[in-house]
Amino acid sequence: GACAGCGRPRRLYCASCCVFVAPPPPPHAPPAGLGLPVRVTVVLDDDPARATGLHARVVAPGSVAVLRYPHEARAAAPFPAGTVVLFPSEGASTVAELVARGGDVRNIVVLDGRWSRKRVPHDSCFRGLPFVRLAAPPSTSRFWRFHDEGDGCLSTIEAVYYAVREYADAAGLGPGGGVSGGVLEDLMFLFRLQDAAIRKDYEENPLKKGLPLPQDPISKELNLWRLKRLGRELGEPPPVAVDPNMVRTVKSRRKM
Repeated sequence: GACAGCGRPRRLYCASCCVFVAPPPPPHAPPAGLGLPVRVTVVLDDDPARATGLHARVVAPGSVAVLRYPHEARAAAPFPAGTVVLFPSEGASTVAELVARGGDVRNIVVLDGRWSRKRVPHDSCFRGLPFVRLAAPPSTSRFWRFHDEGDGCLSTIEAVYYAVREYADAAGLGPGGGVSGGVLEDLMFLFRLQDAAIRKDYEENPLKKGLPLPQDPISKELNLWRLKRLGRELGEPPPVAVDPNMVRTVKSRRKM
């Protein structure tokens, strides 16, 4: 369908306008305006079509704002009182530690961009703001993009989900976590749909059937290996064991 905001053809949602375009019908319909217990500001430094942080804006428009980096983010500075930046920098506290010390948390700034772009957290627009990190992020991400920054690096929407959950726990908001219009897991609505679409494609597409999913660790290791071979890696990739048979299978299917 076409986006009502910009008129461009979109399949499920518009990454430019952050609105649903052709959501699935019941019983798989998306939540109607999720309300979060804390404000979230996504600072976008990536291609909108690849940025999962925008999922939060689509699903919870009343609780999530999006600022493009650098111009909109710098124009928004100084950020209001109670703003924290979610980034695992040296000296960053967990949300629970900050709340226990009497810290005010009303707005969580989440950076949406490649892990290799480490300049963004040090921008002047974030100067003076406390940095927070996730207390216990999962060691592996379910995201299909890859990086070479090690364990515990999540997609933006995964980071938003865990940050809001940790805030709700630290603030003692009870079983519902202060969420209105649905449950916190609804934040992952678009992420789950995209994950399911990729899995279906790898089950039905004869060129991909039997190959590891992009979400699988072996696929991410193989992609890093390819970057190393091409000399385009963004950092020093970890040593990986690549199955030569898998490489030959991928190359032969691409030639079909």
